[in-house]
Amino acid sequence: MRSDGSGKKQMTTKPGYDGGAAFSRDGSHLVWRANYPRNEESMATYKSLLADNLTTPMKMEIVVSNGDGSNARTVTNFGCASFAPPSRPMESRSFFLQTSMNATAGTSNCTK
Repeated sequence: MRSDGSGKKQMTTKPGYDGGAAFSRDGSHLVWRANYPRNEESMATYKSLLADNLTTPMKMEIVVSNGDGSNARTVTNFGCASFAPPSRPMESRSFFLQTSMNATAGTSNCTK
C-alpha cells in the first residue's frame, strides 16, 4: 500500500480472525496473530459474530509470511492468546506475548 492509502492488497485469504500485523523493517516478512476456525461449529460462531462486527476472546497463534503474503505458516501452537508480534530490528526473531489461564490466576508470558 502506498502512503496515501491507495494500492491496498489483501494479504490473507483464510476465513477467520487475522490481526495485529507488522512488517519486518525491510518489508521482507509479515507477522500477525490469527485464529482460523477448525470445524463447522466454530466457523458458524465466527461468522455470526462477524455479521455484527464482533469477536470473542479466543486462542490466537502467531503466523509469519513473506512480505507479499506468500508462504504463510503458523509458528506457534500454544492454544492460548498469543499477540503483539512486532518484528525486532535483528530481523531473525519476533517478540510476542502469550497468555495462559490456570485455576487460580491468569498469567502472561513474554516469548521470543
